[in-house]
Amino acid sequence: MNDNDTWQPLSLAAMRLLVKLDEKQNENAERDHRSGRGDEESARTNREQVNQGLKQIAAFERRASGIDHRPTRKRN
Repeated sequence: MNDNDTWQPLSLAAMRLLVKLDEKQNENAERDHRSGRGDEESARTNREQVNQGLKQIAAFERRASGIDHRPTRKRN
């Protein structure tokens, strides 16, 4: 078997990907902070995302509990 095999463990590849994503996120945060729109805009975006997620969870819970159940008629 060749010691210089190009295959890497999946965990190593995942770790490298996460490090790259973290670096990119930090660069974007620094750029937003320098432009003065980082705090207010990201806080507003985060609020919108949280509110949307809460609406989706509430809708799922209504469907799961049967509250939102609408009976359908069978067609002949």
